[in-house]
Amino acid sequence: MPNNPIIVIGGGYAGLAALGAVSGCIRGRTALLFDSQDYHTVKTRLYESAVSSDRNFLINLPLKTFADMHRAEFIRERVDEINFGNRRVIAGGSSYEYDSLLVAPGGEANYFGIEGAAENAQALTDSKGAAKCARRVTELRIGKGGSPARRIVVCGGGLAGIEVAAMLRQSYPDKRRLQIALVEKMDRIMGASQGNEAQRAHVSGWFYKNAIEIRTSTTVTKITASGVETETGGNIEADMVYWCSGVKRADVGGVEKGKRFIVGDTLQLSDQPGVFSTGDFTFVESKRRFANLMSAQRAIYQGRIAGVNISRYLQGLQLRKSRYQPFGELIALGDFDGAGTVRGTPVFGAVCSALKKANELKYLAQLYESAPALMKKISPTM
Repeated sequence: MPNNPIIVIGGGYAGLAALGAVSGCIRGRTALLFDSQDYHTVKTRLYESAVSSDRNFLINLPLKTFADMHRAEFIRERVDEINFGNRRVIAGGSSYEYDSLLVAPGGEANYFGIEGAAENAQALTDSKGAAKCARRVTELRIGKGGSPARRIVVCGGGLAGIEVAAMLRQSYPDKRRLQIALVEKMDRIMGASQGNEAQRAHVSGWFYKNAIEIRTSTTVTKITASGVETETGGNIEADMVYWCSGVKRADVGGVEKGKRFIVGDTLQLSDQPGVFSTGDFTFVESKRRFANLMSAQRAIYQGRIAGVNISRYLQGLQLRKSRYQPFGELIALGDFDGAGTVRGTPVFGAVCSALKKANELKYLAQLYESAPALMKKISPTM
């Protein structure tokens, strides 16, 4: 097999996890990391930066640093085309051959064709969207001299919507100056949660105590500059609308739009043995319940499996199967409360909040675990 590079498309959770696994298994082979942004985003904290720009510390981390740590080259370009037949990636007017490829550019907001959603709702699937949200909140001048009372609607009763609504209330506790409503299509919040009724009751109770209205079984049909229209004909006036209701795979040239990008349990394309994929971009054909769970935890796990399988593929070894099983779920209700599970054990309140923050610190530590070796290589006197 020619000694062409390993190419990783996407510097998100899955891409960096795969890059780390590849660098630990393959020696003497070049790896290229492509992303249209300079940074990796810690998306589990976007709900903070989507409310206040003061909360964006350690959310965007430089991708070049991670590429350097894993002996890879970072190329800041959007991928225009993947030519699977010729085993080439086209980006920035240049063509790059590969021996093995990981396609993991992540996801983007899915508005489900709802009229006015893309134009009038603020999505936070990436740090740019979160920053736009924070600017809009600041522009509302909530509680500032002479400003009227405001109302913010959050579309989506899953983890992201709950955390945004709770952070809004923590940041603006005056319930008269800011009204908050959470709108959910399903008949209950946390419909895809790993938790049970105890976690749902804790969140609902916190929302009730903090005057956050929950409207379930409410289908949004249109979003305008002045609010949300629903299927039943009711209108919810709003000064701002957050969109936390869906994610679809990002568009990449050469991959048919509107169609699932399907891989098997080894995260390998059936008709392209050197191509692997995971993360929000991918649909894994599997009988395992959580194989396609939209979470950073799953993306990291499957990214590592994909990285190991790239190295095994290049060495002619049998590939490993992804057997993802989540360790739990932690939902933040501001900085000091929360509800979730850890290995089946329920956790609530400040304990949940502390565990979530500890998990984020652990992730940062794992990202930078190769940094001392990198610095020693740069500066032998250290």
